[in-house]
Amino acid sequence: MKILAFLAGLALASSALADIHDPPSNDYGPTRKLGRGFSNFFLAPAEIPVTIATVNTNEGNSAAAGYGVVRGVGRSAAR
Repeated sequence: MKILAFLAGLALASSALADIHDPPSNDYGPTRKLGRGFSNFFLAPAEIPVTIATVNTNEGNSAAAGYGVVRGVGRSAAR
C-alpha cells in the first residue's frame, strides 16, 4: 500500500513539474503590443526617405523622385 501511494504521489509530482510555468505567448502581452503601436506611429514618417533611398539604389534617380516618394508615402500610411 505504501508503494502504491508513493507511486501515485510520484506520478502527480512529475505531471505538475511538466507544466509550462512561463508560456511563450507571455512575451507578446499588451505592453509589447502598445510599444509596437507607438513605434509604428512615431517611426512611420521615416519610411519615406528610407524607401526613396532604396528605390534610388535599385532603380535610379528618376524612379526615386517619382515612384520612391509615392511608395514611401504608401508604406508610411500602411504602418
